[in-house]
Amino acid sequence: MILHILPDDKFIVNFCTMAIEAANGGIEQLFLVRDKKPYKYLPDDAPYLVDAPIGSEAFERITSSLVSGDRIVLHYLHPSVRRWLANFNTKATIEWVFWSSDFYYCMYLNYPHYQPLTATVVRGNAPQPLSRFKLLHWYRSYKAKRQQKQKQREFIQERDTVAKKISVFHHYIKEEHELVEQLIPMKARFNYFCYSQDIPFDEIYRLSKTLTTASSPLNPNETNLLVGNSGYPHANHIDCFEFLKDKTESVKIITPLSYGDKEYINHVIAAGKKMLGDKLITIMEFMTFEQYLVLLMSCNGMLIGLSTPKSIGNIFTLLILGKRVFISKDSMAYKFIERMGIKINTIEEFSTVLLMRPENPEVVAENTARIIEMHSFAQNYSYVANLIKMDKNVS
Repeated sequence: MILHILPDDKFIVNFCTMAIEAANGGIEQLFLVRDKKPYKYLPDDAPYLVDAPIGSEAFERITSSLVSGDRIVLHYLHPSVRRWLANFNTKATIEWVFWSSDFYYCMYLNYPHYQPLTATVVRGNAPQPLSRFKLLHWYRSYKAKRQQKQKQREFIQERDTVAKKISVFHHYIKEEHELVEQLIPMKARFNYFCYSQDIPFDEIYRLSKTLTTASSPLNPNETNLLVGNSGYPHANHIDCFEFLKDKTESVKIITPLSYGDKEYINHVIAAGKKMLGDKLITIMEFMTFEQYLVLLMSCNGMLIGLSTPKSIGNIFTLLILGKRVFISKDSMAYKFIERMGIKINTIEEFSTVLLMRPENPEVVAENTARIIEMHSFAQNYSYVANLIKMDKNVS
């Protein structure tokens, strides 16, 4: 039996549908949502979802019945899941479907995913500290240093206890698996897996051929550079603005901030206006996917301030559209993309002249073919099927 412990997230609906089809009645599966109803993304009345949030009697009954040969597949290692797993003993195999958020922001790691100016904002040393901002530095709220150190020790002990229990690591970025094993005491088998987007890349390619930029909120005749795709600090917006302020005299800097941390967004807007003036265009309205795709089509490219492999979906979409994407050659995302055989520009190469120069059509075609080969709907379905049908002896 496979017990899936799931978050209420947009990727999970497609996963459950594919997993049920892949099992074809031959493998028993339970889809247990860790959150309480009503759900935001998952259908409340879905017959395949078990209403047994963590801490409930139903949850305890189900997890305590697992035996050797059963599998627990953790989708997103949320703190509530981690706390439960640290104190749970079982003969079932424990597998982790990796999400960047549950590692970089919930694991108390000394990993430099914030660049200097963003780190100042996050850690509360900016002129207007982020009083409610909770990511890696949540422990700042404890008043006494002794309490802080004790909590850190307990947290790290809990984290390491959980890490030692994980036998399989499901993810599509091998470099991230290697980093995880360097930073926490986990020794787990790597299995290539990727969730399917609502609109897979082969469909994005087809859809882009039917759209025009006529409805874009941007002027496609101007030079437009996308920076970030949400209002979260992993994008290092302010550091990107600092990098660009003297390099983009005739370029509009497009920054989507329709969701994220409100206080951080306020800092980004204030810093952006100060550094870039009228060159900064913030997108505050929620967009449908087609509207967002038109926005991307109206940009010449994107500058990525990430050190972690987030925003891969945006990067791949822009490359399919033939846009230039600039990313640090030292980032994990660059190493992953380069290993895949996809051609991409580095931040170190950035110039307005290169941004305005169309990418070689042969490079665009090669990149598109490689992305679709690895992440089409059919390929993503095969990743789910492989996860479901994986040999029980996975340790």
